[in-house]
Amino acid sequence: MKSYYGILINDRCSDHTMMRLYILCKRTNKIFSMAVVSHEGIIGGEIVDRKKLVKAIEKVMIKSSARNLGVREIYIVVPHTFCTCKTKEIVTEFASKTRLRPEILKKADDFHEGLEGYIVQSSDLYHLLDGERAVTDVRSYMASQVVTMHSVLLCDIDFVEIMQEGLAGQFSFVKYIPQSLAESLYILSDEVRDKTSTLIDISGFETTIIVVCGDGILHKASIPIGTSNILDDLCIVKKLDYDSGLAVILCDKACLSVECDCDEVYEIELIVGWDKNTEKKEVRAFNKQEINAIISARLEEIAIEVLREIKLFDEKLLCDNHPMFLNRGFIRVIKGAKSLIERIIGRELEDAIDPLKAVPVSDETILSGVKKFIKTM
Repeated sequence: MKSYYGILINDRCSDHTMMRLYILCKRTNKIFSMAVVSHEGIIGGEIVDRKKLVKAIEKVMIKSSARNLGVREIYIVVPHTFCTCKTKEIVTEFASKTRLRPEILKKADDFHEGLEGYIVQSSDLYHLLDGERAVTDVRSYMASQVVTMHSVLLCDIDFVEIMQEGLAGQFSFVKYIPQSLAESLYILSDEVRDKTSTLIDISGFETTIIVVCGDGILHKASIPIGTSNILDDLCIVKKLDYDSGLAVILCDKACLSVECDCDEVYEIELIVGWDKNTEKKEVRAFNKQEINAIISARLEEIAIEVLREIKLFDEKLLCDNHPMFLNRGFIRVIKGAKSLIERIIGRELEDAIDPLKAVPVSDETILSGVKKFIKTM
């Protein structure tokens, strides 16, 4: 008899959220079925209606036939805005060099007690033995001082309680996995994560900075600005050909390197005070130079925020010997975008994925990361 498990994802959109429940076969790890429900329980990365979110969970469970399939195991992906990372260095000292055993090292229990939130992952990222970095398993070492970098990923309690209410005890095993962890496990190779590395991911509605180490996270920050802030109103840019009346979508052709041609004029419908009922809009005309200036200014805003977040955590990450990667997502269509970000951050960035293949974080990305996480459990 086949057995299955579920992966639940909430995908942020502009004015609603898409909840998708994937049912996968345990033996093959392949998708058996998928159910999707649109809801307004979460908008803009915030819980705005608890009842609507609970209803969406109940509805997606029914549509997926999870109960009929006997699914008892589910992994819930926690969106960026509902997950935080806390770290602490825990020091254990001895009078002389001592063979290390787990039971004699200081534990993180006191650190855990002072944290607000539901702990979804707790891990020792690395150890410093008398100042030298060592692998996680230190039982074969001798040292007089051990500094353990302990990391805890916390989920918003309200999010967990709502999920539990919607699931209504249907599953015997429920595990919460931060989206940032799933993304980093998929996008970054094992070799890269063996070192402390930084991933900058610019997605549709937010930009995420994730500092990874091994199978854990050292730091994460989420900026509520993404490619939608750069391109949404430019996606309805139309090239006006007055002779033929031809209108051509320009969004994937607008780029920072285009030379200005003042003879070509573009009409852009800029949404001001968006209202779904009135759809109030303002129409203006721009030439290529003006379009590029708009894109450049918006991209600079994202890069400045990324730089600020990195400096707040640790300026050493900006050193050239620290691996730093960029997942371009939609901005791959903007020529010169990577160079502009590098100029503001002040260092070169490596492509996390081949830029020609790079896509915004998708369900495939997250599903692959969750599968990888399951193997580490």
